[in-house]
Amino acid sequence: RLAAAGRAQSPSEFRLAQFSHALIAFGVASVAILALRPNAAFALMALVGTPILVALMEEQRLESAVEQRREQTEAELPVIAEQIAVLLASGMSLGATLDRIASRGSGVVASELGVVQRQVRHGSSETEALRSWAQRSRSEGVDRLVAVLAMHREAADLGGMLATESRSIRAAAHRRLVESI
Repeated sequence: RLAAAGRAQSPSEFRLAQFSHALIAFGVASVAILALRPNAAFALMALVGTPILVALMEEQRLESAVEQRREQTEAELPVIAEQIAVLLASGMSLGATLDRIASRGSGVVASELGVVQRQVRHGSSETEALRSWAQRSRSEGVDRLVAVLAMHREAADLGGMLATESRSIRAAAHRRLVESI
Protein backbone atom coordinates (compact mmCIF):
# COMPACT_ATOMS: atom_id res chain seq x y z
CA ARG A 1 0.00 0.00 0.00
CA LEU A 2 2.90 2.36 0.65
CA ALA A 3 4.20 1.89 -2.89
CA ALA A 4 0.69 2.33 -4.28
CA ALA A 5 0.43 5.61 -2.35
CA GLY A 6 3.73 6.79 -3.80
CA ARG A 7 5.44 6.93 -0.41
CA ALA A 8 9.11 6.10 -0.05
CA GLN A 9 8.66 4.81 3.51
CA SER A 10 9.32 1.21 4.44
CA PRO A 11 6.55 -0.65 6.25
CA SER A 12 8.55 -0.60 9.48
CA GLU A 13 9.01 3.18 9.23
CA PHE A 14 5.27 3.62 8.68
CA ARG A 15 4.40 1.38 11.64
CA LEU A 16 6.92 3.16 13.86
CA ALA A 17 5.42 6.55 12.98
CA GLN A 18 1.94 5.14 13.56
CA PHE A 19 2.98 3.77 16.96
CA SER A 20 4.66 7.08 17.88
CA HIS A 21 1.51 9.05 17.05
CA ALA A 22 -0.61 6.61 19.06
CA LEU A 23 1.80 6.90 21.99
CA ILE A 24 1.61 10.70 21.85
CA ALA A 25 -2.19 10.48 21.76
CA PHE A 26 -2.09 8.20 24.82
CA GLY A 27 0.06 10.78 26.62
CA VAL A 28 -2.26 13.64 25.70
CA ALA A 29 -5.30 11.61 26.81
CA SER A 30 -3.55 10.79 30.10
CA VAL A 31 -2.80 14.45 30.80
CA ALA A 32 -6.36 15.43 29.89
CA ILE A 33 -7.77 12.74 32.21
CA LEU A 34 -5.55 13.91 35.07
CA ALA A 35 -6.61 17.51 34.51
CA LEU A 36 -10.33 16.90 34.04
CA ARG A 37 -10.85 13.96 36.43
CA PRO A 38 -13.76 12.34 34.57
CA ASN A 39 -15.52 9.18 35.76
CA ALA A 40 -13.67 5.87 35.46
CA ALA A 41 -15.61 4.56 32.42
CA PHE A 42 -14.93 7.69 30.38
CA ALA A 43 -11.28 7.73 31.45
CA LEU A 44 -10.81 4.10 30.39
CA MET A 45 -12.49 4.73 27.04
CA ALA A 46 -10.28 7.78 26.44
CA LEU A 47 -7.09 5.95 27.38
CA VAL A 48 -7.85 2.97 25.17
CA GLY A 49 -9.83 4.63 22.39
CA THR A 50 -7.66 7.65 21.65
CA PRO A 51 -4.51 5.73 20.61
CA ILE A 52 -6.58 3.27 18.60
CA LEU A 53 -8.38 6.12 16.86
CA VAL A 54 -5.09 7.85 16.01
CA ALA A 55 -3.62 4.60 14.62
CA LEU A 56 -6.74 4.06 12.50
CA MET A 57 -6.53 7.64 11.25
CA GLU A 58 -3.01 6.90 9.94
CA GLU A 59 -4.38 3.85 8.11
CA GLN A 60 -7.19 5.97 6.65
CA ARG A 61 -4.72 8.62 5.46
CA LEU A 62 -2.68 5.94 3.73
CA GLU A 63 -5.75 4.45 2.08
CA SER A 64 -6.87 7.91 0.95
CA ALA A 65 -3.43 8.53 -0.56
CA VAL A 66 -3.66 5.21 -2.43
CA GLU A 67 -7.11 6.09 -3.76
CA GLN A 68 -6.07 9.61 -4.75
CA ARG A 69 -3.02 8.30 -6.61
CA ARG A 70 -5.18 5.67 -8.35
CA GLU A 71 -7.61 8.39 -9.48
CA GLN A 72 -4.76 10.57 -10.76
CA THR A 73 -3.34 7.58 -12.64
CA GLU A 74 -6.71 6.79 -14.22
CA ALA A 75 -7.13 10.44 -15.24
CA GLU A 76 -3.67 10.65 -16.86
CA LEU A 77 -3.65 7.21 -18.43
CA PRO A 78 -5.60 7.88 -21.67
CA VAL A 79 -3.30 10.75 -22.63
CA ILE A 80 -0.16 8.76 -21.81
CA ALA A 81 -1.45 5.75 -23.77
CA GLU A 82 -2.07 8.00 -26.78
CA GLN A 83 1.43 9.48 -26.46
CA ILE A 84 2.93 5.99 -26.33
CA ALA A 85 0.88 4.99 -29.40
CA VAL A 86 2.04 8.02 -31.39
CA LEU A 87 5.69 7.59 -30.43
CA LEU A 88 5.67 3.86 -31.22
CA ALA A 89 3.91 4.50 -34.53
CA SER A 90 6.64 7.01 -35.41
CA GLY A 91 9.25 4.27 -35.09
CA MET A 92 10.62 4.70 -31.57
CA SER A 93 11.33 1.61 -29.49
CA LEU A 94 9.26 0.90 -26.39
CA GLY A 95 12.20 1.67 -24.08
CA ALA A 96 12.92 5.01 -25.77
CA THR A 97 9.22 5.87 -25.71
CA LEU A 98 8.85 5.15 -22.00
CA ASP A 99 12.07 7.01 -21.27
CA ARG A 100 10.91 10.06 -23.20
CA ILE A 101 7.54 10.20 -21.45
CA ALA A 102 9.15 9.66 -18.05
CA SER A 103 11.72 12.39 -18.55
CA ARG A 104 9.35 14.98 -20.03
CA GLY A 105 6.21 14.26 -18.03
CA SER A 106 5.32 15.57 -14.61
CA GLY A 107 2.35 13.50 -13.47
CA VAL A 108 1.91 10.31 -11.52
CA VAL A 109 2.12 8.07 -14.60
CA ALA A 110 5.30 9.78 -15.79
CA SER A 111 6.92 9.24 -12.40
CA GLU A 112 5.84 5.59 -12.41
CA LEU A 113 7.29 5.17 -15.90
CA GLY A 114 10.52 6.63 -14.50
CA VAL A 115 10.50 3.86 -11.89
CA VAL A 116 9.89 1.33 -14.68
CA GLN A 117 12.88 2.67 -16.60
CA ARG A 118 15.11 2.52 -13.50
CA GLN A 119 14.10 -1.11 -12.98
CA VAL A 120 15.00 -1.84 -16.62
CA ARG A 121 18.39 -0.17 -16.17
CA HIS A 122 18.97 -2.37 -13.12
CA GLY A 123 18.40 -5.55 -15.09
CA SER A 124 14.66 -6.22 -15.22
CA SER A 125 13.03 -6.81 -18.56
CA GLU A 126 10.61 -4.15 -19.80
CA THR A 127 7.72 -6.56 -19.37
CA GLU A 128 8.68 -7.41 -15.77
CA ALA A 129 9.08 -3.75 -14.88
CA LEU A 130 5.73 -2.86 -16.45
CA ARG A 131 4.00 -5.71 -14.62
CA SER A 132 5.57 -4.50 -11.39
CA TRP A 133 4.04 -1.07 -12.06
CA ALA A 134 0.64 -2.66 -12.70
CA GLN A 135 0.90 -4.51 -9.40
CA ARG A 136 1.87 -1.33 -7.50
CA SER A 137 -0.80 0.83 -9.06
CA ARG A 138 -3.77 -1.45 -8.40
CA SER A 139 -5.49 0.13 -11.40
CA GLU A 140 -7.56 -1.71 -13.97
CA GLY A 141 -6.52 0.74 -16.69
CA VAL A 142 -2.82 0.19 -15.98
CA ASP A 143 -3.38 -3.58 -16.03
CA ARG A 144 -4.93 -3.34 -19.51
CA LEU A 145 -2.25 -0.96 -20.79
CA VAL A 146 0.53 -3.19 -19.49
CA ALA A 147 -1.11 -6.23 -21.10
CA VAL A 148 -0.97 -4.46 -24.47
CA LEU A 149 2.58 -3.18 -23.94
CA ALA A 150 3.73 -6.68 -22.97
CA MET A 151 3.00 -7.73 -26.55
CA HIS A 152 5.47 -5.19 -27.97
CA ARG A 153 7.77 -7.88 -29.38
CA GLU A 154 4.99 -9.90 -31.05
CA ALA A 155 2.53 -7.26 -32.25
CA ALA A 156 3.04 -5.60 -35.60
CA ASP A 157 0.65 -2.68 -35.02
CA LEU A 158 1.16 -1.87 -31.35
CA GLY A 159 0.39 1.80 -31.99
CA GLY A 160 -3.08 0.96 -33.28
CA MET A 161 -3.73 -1.42 -30.41
CA LEU A 162 -2.67 1.27 -27.93
CA ALA A 163 -4.92 3.85 -29.58
CA THR A 164 -7.84 1.44 -29.21
CA GLU A 165 -6.88 0.74 -25.59
CA SER A 166 -6.63 4.48 -24.94
CA ARG A 167 -10.19 4.96 -26.18
CA SER A 168 -11.30 2.08 -23.97
CA ILE A 169 -9.59 3.59 -20.90
CA ARG A 170 -11.13 6.97 -21.67
CA ALA A 171 -14.60 5.39 -22.00
CA ALA A 172 -14.17 3.60 -18.65
CA ALA A 173 -13.16 6.90 -17.02
CA HIS A 174 -16.24 8.54 -18.55
CA ARG A 175 -18.48 5.76 -17.19
CA ARG A 176 -17.01 6.23 -13.69
CA LEU A 177 -17.60 9.99 -13.93
CA VAL A 178 -21.22 9.48 -14.99
CA GLU A 179 -21.73 7.00 -12.14
CA SER A 180 -20.36 9.46 -9.60
CA ILE A 181 -22.53 12.27 -10.95
